[in-house]
Amino acid sequence: MKKIIANEFEIHNLNYPKSYQDTQIRLTTPDGNFRNLSYFLYDENTSFNMEIYESKLIIKNGLESTRSFYISTLEDQIIFSSDLTKILGCAPEIDISCALNFIFLGEVNRLNTIWKGVSIVPPGTSITIDYSSKKLDVSTTFLLDEIRSPCSNLYAVIAAEIRKNANECDGIIIEFSGGLDSTTLMYAAHEVAAINDKKILAATWASNGCSSNDDVNHGAKIALSLGIEHVIFDIDPDMLFEVITVDKYPDNPSVAICFEKFRRSFIQKSIEKLNVKYPLILNGHGGDHVFYASPTVHMLREALKDKGLAFFLKKSLELSCYRRVGLVQVIKEYLQRKSETSYVKNRYIKPSICAAYFDKHSTKYGHFGNGEEFRNHSIEQALCENSNSKNRFENCHLSFPLTSSPVISYARDIPVYDLFNSTQDRLVFREEIFARCNSAAIFRRTKGHVTGVFQKSLYAKREKIRDLVYNGYLYEHEILDLDKFESTLISSSIGLGGIPYDFMKIIAFELFVKSWDRRISERKFK
Repeated sequence: MKKIIANEFEIHNLNYPKSYQDTQIRLTTPDGNFRNLSYFLYDENTSFNMEIYESKLIIKNGLESTRSFYISTLEDQIIFSSDLTKILGCAPEIDISCALNFIFLGEVNRLNTIWKGVSIVPPGTSITIDYSSKKLDVSTTFLLDEIRSPCSNLYAVIAAEIRKNANECDGIIIEFSGGLDSTTLMYAAHEVAAINDKKILAATWASNGCSSNDDVNHGAKIALSLGIEHVIFDIDPDMLFEVITVDKYPDNPSVAICFEKFRRSFIQKSIEKLNVKYPLILNGHGGDHVFYASPTVHMLREALKDKGLAFFLKKSLELSCYRRVGLVQVIKEYLQRKSETSYVKNRYIKPSICAAYFDKHSTKYGHFGNGEEFRNHSIEQALCENSNSKNRFENCHLSFPLTSSPVISYARDIPVYDLFNSTQDRLVFREEIFARCNSAAIFRRTKGHVTGVFQKSLYAKREKIRDLVYNGYLYEHEILDLDKFESTLISSSIGLGGIPYDFMKIIAFELFVKSWDRRISERKFK
């Protein structure tokens, strides 16, 4: 046991607990009252440390950690835990502001959860607790500026990350779409598996009749060229739009929740197919975030600042070609100093709610000073999303090499305006990997979709979805425009107009709330 006393701040058991351990921290505030902090950490993969600086407690969760932890600020104590259920209690309250962040923006706001008073501390972040006043002040920040792992060979860095994680596993599975990110992981994993004598499998999901079949064809050619077994799993409509009952569940809503049950089945079937006990699962999510997959006018600000007007005009023309819009429109967006803000309006939310939200947040979201800030925001979002996924699977090591520290460091050294030209995004990434792999898939910009199978599921489950939404949180709190939701449910379920993203967010939100309600209710009666 280690004990540190500083400024009437007392910490016990500062050493990392190797197994489950309840650690109490006690501090004295200026009013003379004691405040208690508790933390509960469950595994050795949480890179966790504390520092005391003047009247502040700084808690860091390292980027290489495989777990997020959560912090709840109560009136008389702060609790942080690697298990969200540990701090939610039996009757957690939804924070309506955070709920609307997801409905309008597609994310709760990275470092918040949807639960009132509960924040998330994902890998690569720190939380500061200031106890210099009577009221405890808690703030969370990302540690991107502390990531300094310079490298000159991106492919070698990715392969090294895979090799490091593969050492503790007895096989490798790539979640393989045939696009840039998963193809990169496929080539690197193939080399690692050959050197370390590991079994390897590429697994793809698809749906007959959807354009995802193009992904299957691309993926099959690459797997065949490398001699890697490639399996395809058809998406089962019965596994979509389902309330989840497992113990490990997402800490925040996302549209992927509509797909969660099938995703779990997909991973389990892949493990059974490879026939190993504890495989490494490689997922390319985050590569588009780290290397800025969707060029915007934000990137032009550095172009003008660093290289002058002529270069600015050159990159503006390239951006207009890439986006297939007029040069005048690009220049106009740049001069307005903002990007499109239509995404904060969700047609399924009552107009009065939209107006109030837009008035409050229009200058906070979607307006970043430059491309570097926008990229940092995107990286932070990927770190949160990947951490959320890592926490949910126990019979495998789920790894996201493209958001590892060396890769992030490499990407952030590239000026944002060098990441695109008139035809390609993530340009430097593509060129570096192509030099090693020489595969046309590296320059493939588009991938297929599986909208059709989701529409089949909507049709089969339309009454179930009505019941979910009509008795859900958004309608109960007079946020949802039920008529518009019903209209889209009818049209989308019979194959008209696809499935709008905003519509999916409504269903995903209610699935998330329902799943957590069930989980908390079950825990109440244990």
